Amino acid sequence: MRRHPKKHQRSPSRQSPPPVELELDIERLSFEGRGIAQSQGKTCFVEGALPNERVRAKLTEQRRRFNAGYTLDVIKASPQRVTPPCPHYQQCGGCDLQHLSPQAQTEHKRQSLLDTLARQANIRPHRCLDSAVLNRDGLGYRSRARLACWFDSRRQQYHLGFRRAGSHTIEPISQCPILVEPINRLIPHLRDALPQWRLKKRLGHIDAFLNESPSGPQVALCLRLNQAPLDDSKAVMLNFAQQHNITLAWRDDHRVETLHGDSDLTYYLLDGELKLSLGWGEFSQANRGLNREMVRTAVEQLHVPPGAHVLDAFCGVGNFSLALANGGAKVLGLEGSDNMVEKARHNARDNGFELCEFKTMNLMHSDGIGRHTLDGIHHALLDPPRDGASELCQRLAREPELQRVLYISCNPATFSRDAEHLVNGGFTLDTVQLWDLFPHTHHSEVMGLFVR
Repeated sequence: MRRHPKKHQRSPSRQSPPPVELELDIERLSFEGRGIAQSQGKTCFVEGALPNERVRAKLTEQRRRFNAGYTLDVIKASPQRVTPPCPHYQQCGGCDLQHLSPQAQTEHKRQSLLDTLARQANIRPHRCLDSAVLNRDGLGYRSRARLACWFDSRRQQYHLGFRRAGSHTIEPISQCPILVEPINRLIPHLRDALPQWRLKKRLGHIDAFLNESPSGPQVALCLRLNQAPLDDSKAVMLNFAQQHNITLAWRDDHRVETLHGDSDLTYYLLDGELKLSLGWGEFSQANRGLNREMVRTAVEQLHVPPGAHVLDAFCGVGNFSLALANGGAKVLGLEGSDNMVEKARHNARDNGFELCEFKTMNLMHSDGIGRHTLDGIHHALLDPPRDGASELCQRLAREPELQRVLYISCNPATFSRDAEHLVNGGFTLDTVQLWDLFPHTHHSEVMGLFVR
């Protein structure tokens, strides 16, 4: 028997009926990984339950069309149920699928993607490629993390860890099994050092990043403060950074100051051929190993001839742009952030690519892209945020010269919506592939190739 406390439940309103306990037979999983059952003509969403299980559940949210709650006990367990590898799983708000075997997690995400495409857009891909995973256990993959910090003035101690689901409360941790080992090793030392830094209420969170360099990996930390640290605090922090050979910086709303190490964060692509730099607060994929494979696969699938023009929309600091340029393509990178465009230009110059052009444009609105911006472009790569790229896809669907679009998405719902725009413009979804960049969570990436 297992007790599974609620992880993602909304607070019930004043008008909600009192919680109800009952036994349920779980039929399938929802997209976000909750068990789905039927009871008295209503659908019930149950945290911590798996298909083909019988559970005793507590329903804490009762609506007109559905009920929601969490698992109290597993009466009949699924063969796909496993013991979560993290002792903090029940409380931490990070992972939500650790009770499901890694292989079953990936298959659930793949099937959810195909179901969403069929249900929402009535689209079935010509081919569904094998799902891409980094390793079988889904552990030790995250190369960056945000550690929450809070000074308890009553107990005069710091709390360092991750926030609990739907709460500001911090779940203290000494290690996280999905983090890369160098960051994990540093967490206990960081927790012990915090009182000596005398930051107290100045400190909000700490960003951790695994820097890559020819001499090997190095942890970088950036403290998010609401005001600058005192000079004596800086001296103690500097000593910690030197002792542990890490990069250490702090930032507030107006500036970033690096106390020790390089001010740029770095990672490599294509077996170390390409070096990318970025700053604190600029996006990079947390699953570094699988990101490298995804970039390599994207170049192969898009198949841009040397010298041809290619659009990289939502290009960031050049994660895909530089790999495309490395194959001889003339890249036009578009991004909404001035800082990231400047960093992409720097990365292109640093890697010796003179045929890359980067521009700041609002890609969420069709009028943000100039009338002749896409002239002569036959290939396009899109990697938008969770909101997708609805207006851009409608614009691309009207471009007569465009022949191949590779769409990379972190949201199957917006991917399906935008796929419909492209299909209505004469494209077919040739291949789709799930990339399980975020094991033990319901999140993933999708790569779809559209051709006409």
